[in-house]
Amino acid sequence: MKDFAVILKDYKLFSFETLLNYYYQTTNNTWFIFDLQTDKCVYMDLSIKNITGFESVEYFDKGIVYFIKSVINSSDIQDFISEFIAYIRKRPILTDLQSNELIKHFSFRIKHKNGSWQKIHGKSIVAFKSNIFEMPDILIGFIYQELNNNRSLEPADPATYREIEVLKLVGNGDSSKVIANKLHISETTVISHRKNLIQKFQVRNTAELIKKAVKENIIE
Repeated sequence: MKDFAVILKDYKLFSFETLLNYYYQTTNNTWFIFDLQTDKCVYMDLSIKNITGFESVEYFDKGIVYFIKSVINSSDIQDFISEFIAYIRKRPILTDLQSNELIKHFSFRIKHKNGSWQKIHGKSIVAFKSNIFEMPDILIGFIYQELNNNRSLEPADPATYREIEVLKLVGNGDSSKVIANKLHISETTVISHRKNLIQKFQVRNTAELIKKAVKENIIE
């Protein structure tokens, strides 16, 4: 497998300092690069084992779909894919990779080889060589765990990670419209998440939902 710097040089990716800065701000993190034209992982840092328990060679030369399905919680995949599709429609060009606006932030649950689930945050850039192609040429990704995130998430958690994000913002008193803007999703989706949360927590309304979430230490 080629070195990270060599891959970046091959793809002429010299302006990725903004994304790289996140590496120095976090622990338990890893880098990966997918060539989306050939649908192959062309770089996977050895540190992936710290997060997933699997060796980097187990991902090398396989596609992005394999990576997503093998590590991301099935309940979070739909939200991840819909956000990802909306993101690539921005069509960033390789020469524009310095812009903060082109960095996409993701959050999801990831499965470790030992069967536990951890909350993961990710940042990525997809880029096109030109505006001609519908499919991006390259994806540079970076995933990490928060410093204070030591709690394993079991598959039986009552809500998806996206629903928990919505729940926390509801607890802050944000309206569905405000939450939609903060999470870059539609207001209809937020309302759907709120209804699902009320069902899953077996409460009658938002007030009871917040009260129960505080009692169970899901929100403060």
